[in-house]
This record gives sequence, C-alpha cells and structure tokens, in this order.
Amino acid sequence: MKDSDSFAIDFDSANRMPFNLAETPMIDPSILRVYLASPLTNSDPETSNDCRLVREMTRRILENYDYLGIRFEVYDPAEVTPPGSEHTSEEVYLTDHNRTANADLVIFHVNGPSLGVGMEAQIAAGATVPRVVVSKKDARVSRMFLGLFSPTVGAIQYANDADYEAQLSKQLPEITRKTLESAKRRRPFIEDICDVELGRLIFKQRILHSITIDALARSVDIGEYFLRRVWREYVEENEEEFEGAIRHRSKGANVVTLEGWQERYTRLGLF
Repeated sequence: MKDSDSFAIDFDSANRMPFNLAETPMIDPSILRVYLASPLTNSDPETSNDCRLVREMTRRILENYDYLGIRFEVYDPAEVTPPGSEHTSEEVYLTDHNRTANADLVIFHVNGPSLGVGMEAQIAAGATVPRVVVSKKDARVSRMFLGLFSPTVGAIQYANDADYEAQLSKQLPEITRKTLESAKRRRPFIEDICDVELGRLIFKQRILHSITIDALARSVDIGEYFLRRVWREYVEENEEEFEGAIRHRSKGANVVTLEGWQERYTRLGLF
C-alpha cells in the first residue's frame, strides 16, 4: 500500500477534538445559579398551591443533580421576599432584579398572569439569561412573554405533578449543558460590569459638579433610593479604604471617624 493510500491523524496538541476531555466545559465556582420565577401575589388558592409544589419539586430535583461536577444553587424569592415580608418595595425590586440578572438560568412557571414574572422575564432577557418555560397544558401563556429574545433552553407543558417531574428529569441533562455553555460566555462580562465601581464614579462626578443625590436623581429620572443604595454599598465594600483616607486627612484634635464623615456628608445631601 502506498503512503498516499494510508490513513493518518495529526495529533498536534493545537488541534482541538470534540472528544478531548480537557475541553469539557467548566466554570469557577462550579455552581449554576438558578432563579425560580412564579406568581406570588393575588393568585387563587389552586394556582398558589400548584406553584408551591412546582417550586419544591424543581428545587429538589436540581439540588440533587450533578453534571460533571457542576451543581445547582436554587434561589426562590418566595422564601426570601414573599408577599407580606418586612422588605420595602424598593428592597424587593433590587433583590429580585439582582438575583435575576446574575442568575445562570431562570425557570419561569407561568400558570397565571403576574406583573412580577413579566418584569423578571424582561430583566432576564436584558441580561441574556437563558430560561426554561413551565406551564400546565391548558394554561394560556402570553405571546409577548413567549416572544422574548431570551434563549429558551427548555419548555415543559405538564398535565400533573408526576408528569412535570418526569419531563424535567428527562430534559435536565440538555438544559444543564446549554446553561453551562451560556454561563461560560456570560460570566466574564458580568465580572467586568461589577468591576466598574459605579458608586465611585457617581460620587466623583457629584463632587466635581457639586450636585446632591436628590438633585442627580431628578436630573436623570431615577428614584433617589436607588442612587443612595449604590453609593452606600460602595462605601460599605470599601470601608477600610475610606477610613484610611479619613485618617490621612485628619490632623490633631480634628480627627474625623467614618461615622462622622458620613454624618457630615448626609447633612450636605451628598450621602
């Protein structure tokens, strides 16, 4: 047999083969964050009970599942900011907004109309978070919700609890694979956004332009609460840096503590 008739494979390490185990997709930390979105307010007893059962089954199935060492971490707002909790409306919005936008997957249970679920759907779409859409076979789901540009990695229409559990378990390997691929693409961008230190930028510009938080909020049509929250979180995360700067600028008997500095800026409307 001539050499030209023989079969050969180039095993150059630069060539990537789909069966190369080194290419198995991994993330750090090896956790996929899941947000459960379902109607929580003004639902009839039957819908509320169905949603509760679906959330419980979803959590149980996902938290007991292992995909190549990758595990699920499930966040259920019904357990943290349920209707009637002591949280303010602003706190509920910020908490659920951040959890939705930073999730690796959102599972939408859409058995009834819900303003909150609609908002969570748009937040997830804006952050390109993949989703799984869950509904009963006889449920009417909004076409606007279904038409969102979020990547849908799974869809389940179930007849009863056992049917839902069977379908979720069957689809879970493919859902996990697609979610993992998405997380590898999205997480670097999320980390870059978090590194921007928006609180520092806002504070610097306010000082340069001598503008208070409430005046800034009015000028950009944003609720004052949210700007103050961004700034306060920045101060809390960089407390040591601020205390060091305060000590450096304080002399003799005029030493100012971090609390004193905050009080002064609060009086000026800058904190």
